[in-house]
Amino acid sequence: VSNKSRRLQICLVLIFSVVFISAIIFVACQERFVFILPGLWFLVTSFVTIMLFCQVYCELRSRRWPMAVGLIRRVGIVSSYMPSDGNSPSFAYTIVVEYNYIVADKQYKGTRVSFVNKDYASWKEADVARRPFMQDKKINVYYCPLIPSLSCITHLKLSDIMITVSVMVGFNAVLLIVTLLAFYYLP
Repeated sequence: VSNKSRRLQICLVLIFSVVFISAIIFVACQERFVFILPGLWFLVTSFVTIMLFCQVYCELRSRRWPMAVGLIRRVGIVSSYMPSDGNSPSFAYTIVVEYNYIVADKQYKGTRVSFVNKDYASWKEADVARRPFMQDKKINVYYCPLIPSLSCITHLKLSDIMITVSVMVGFNAVLLIVTLLAFYYLP
């Protein structure tokens, strides 16, 4: 089985699992509409968790990819609004890097820093993290040997990845338990 068809099989199994879980929740709720909302929320968070697992899978796979020498063309910091409970708006900051690299005498352009996005709470933190990526600097680019246009330039620490995954799995487990307990104890 090729890597592409294996990825397709994994995606189909994950999608089928989410649909199956949501179908069980909807059948169990029957006429009690109050339980459909937590079921829908669980479905959405399950989908987000599956997408996160796909990113983590790509992040771990990319650690074994070959390297090519690349050249950074542009570096920046992008801010995005994050809703908050407080009175002041909060923002998340992300590093944006454009780079070129050559594999088998063919030039490619990449923009992925890593497969799992890393956001920073302040512009100052993002600026410190951006400093190693100066324009016109040579860097190592990790590229997929089967699809050379798929690349990244850094890998996150395993502890950062595990914390993110643990939070998402824990949140989904608590949401599922609350939904099931509400179904069991409420009339």
